[in-house]
Amino acid sequence: MRSETEIFSELEQLCGSAGYIHLYADLVFRNTFVRFAEGIKGEDFHESFGRDHLIRTELTTLLGMILKQKIDFTIPSADGMAELGTRTLTLLEELHTALAGPMRPTPTPPPPMIS
Repeated sequence: MRSETEIFSELEQLCGSAGYIHLYADLVFRNTFVRFAEGIKGEDFHESFGRDHLIRTELTTLLGMILKQKIDFTIPSADGMAELGTRTLTLLEELHTALAGPMRPTPTPPPPMIS
């Protein structure tokens, strides 16, 4: 497992990719707006709680990494957008795993059998 520093470094480099700002706009739209047809219902919020839904701190972390670099406004191809999105979500998931590692309890061995 890689360290959070290594993951952050790769994520920051990705955020500087040509056209990344367009992916960021798409991520913000998909993760902060609730879509509904007629009259908003509770079910319309269900996707906001999905495992692949980004939270505000993740989005602002990405924005901070974007702003640390010169923004390239090149519009990526559909495949390029998909690749940027997949790589971003993969790195964020890897980061979650790295950050959660120290919080996982160390398994304790079972007590010795008494005979």
